[in-house]
Amino acid sequence: MFFLLLAFWLVLNARVTPETLILGVVLCGAVWAFAVKYLDYSPRAELRAAGWVFFLPVYGAVLIAEIVKANFAVLGLILRPGRRPDPVVVTFRPPLKRRVFQVLLANSITLTPGTITLTLEDGEFTVHCLDESLSHGLGNSVFVRLLARMEKRA
Repeated sequence: MFFLLLAFWLVLNARVTPETLILGVVLCGAVWAFAVKYLDYSPRAELRAAGWVFFLPVYGAVLIAEIVKANFAVLGLILRPGRRPDPVVVTFRPPLKRRVFQVLLANSITLTPGTITLTLEDGEFTVHCLDESLSHGLGNSVFVRLLARMEKRA
């Protein structure tokens, strides 16, 4: 947090001089100390979070790739003559324990065309799929595997 604050300070000042750097270090140190003492901020939690934050660009790329693939699958359902979608509601429980990763999975499923997360209760997902073919492997999808790896690092 300290380094992010300092970087923000330097960006706002638009130039780096010894005076701005010293004043920035002092002010950012004071804000950081205030957050630790009065706002229940934990530097240990920040270090633990840094273990999985580096996975976010990879997760974003996987999410975009899955959105593109799902767009083509839904397009195939729409354009195929005589083919009618067979909607289905699926319930599954992935191996994710922490709420933040469960919510990331729920949002990723909803962002992917053809699927909507209906509920997330006690780690159990209920997902509506536009077609039965889109429901295969939801509990062991690339999202679940990547989020499980991220959770181990957290």
